[in-house]
Amino acid sequence: MLNRLVVAAGAALLVLSAAVPAVMAAAPSRDYLATPDYIDLAAGDACAFPVRIGFIANKEYGVTFADAQGNLLRQLIAGTLVVSLTNTLNGKSITVDISGPARVTAHADGSSTFVLRGNSLPLVPGRLYTSTGTVVQEIAADGSVLSTSKATGTETDRCAALS
Repeated sequence: MLNRLVVAAGAALLVLSAAVPAVMAAAPSRDYLATPDYIDLAAGDACAFPVRIGFIANKEYGVTFADAQGNLLRQLIAGTLVVSLTNTLNGKSITVDISGPARVTAHADGSSTFVLRGNSLPLVPGRLYTSTGTVVQEIAADGSVLSTSKATGTETDRCAALS
C-alpha cells in the first residue's frame, strides 16, 4: 500500500510533537537514511498493476534538527538515491534517479510538509510518476497524503512506461 511507502520513507519524521524556539534547539545530527531492499505496491496503489520499488543505490543522509527535548523540527535530505520500478506482472523494469534533495518540516499536530526538489518520486495514491523541479506534499500524522502540489518542473508517468 502506498501509505506504507510514505511511512517507511518518513517513519522517523512522523514521530512529531510541538516545536520550541530555535534558540532552544539541540545541535543537528547527520544520519544515514536506510531503506529496505524493496517495497511492493499492490495493483491500484500506484498503477493498475502491482509495482515493486527496488532500492539500487542509497547514499542518502538526513541532517535532523530537533528541539532540546529531541522532538523533530525539520530534516534536510540529500545524497544519491536510485530505484528500480518493476511491473511484477510483465517483468518490465526501469531505473530512475530520485536523489532529490528534500526538506521535511514537522508540525505540532504530527503532520509534516515534504518539499521535494530536483529528481523525485512523489508519493501520490493511484499514481506513479517521477518529477523534476519542486513538489510540495502535505502528509498527515498517520502517513496518508493530504495534498500534492507542483511548483515547477516536469512530470513523467512511470505506469505508462511499465505497462
